[in-house]
Amino acid sequence: MTERREAEKKLKHQLAVIEAAVDGIAILENNLFTYVNQAHLQLFGYDNSGELLGKTWQESLYSLEERNHFEQKVFPVLM
Repeated sequence: MTERREAEKKLKHQLAVIEAAVDGIAILENNLFTYVNQAHLQLFGYDNSGELLGKTWQESLYSLEERNHFEQKVFPVLM
């Protein structure tokens, strides 16, 4: 049980560090936001994580015009 408590303590510490980071940090799974820290919310002008969680980064962060630009101009060059 002590090993489990130590692992939980370490995870809580790591989460606190991520939350305190000045860099925007987001985790996506299957192209959907599953976690965003406070700095990420502030960077993109959101008030709470509920506005992003479960949505794609494309629909949440960029207008339709910007997404079309990425798909037509940016992504082909990156490929």
